[in-house]
Amino acid sequence: MLTYSPAMAATAIKSWKSVTPSSAAAVYNGHGDPAYADKLSFFYQMINSNKALQ
Repeated sequence: MLTYSPAMAATAIKSWKSVTPSSAAAVYNGHGDPAYADKLSFFYQMINSNKALQ
């Protein structure tokens, strides 16, 4: 007796880009703010130090 499994299509992540304030500013800065990466860095540091959450 011959048995088989039907074919299956799946989605896979082939690569992962590092998320940094400068890379996020390059992708999401739609209004052209030149200080956007600096602002993201500031808030990233605030969140990591938990000062924004207190």
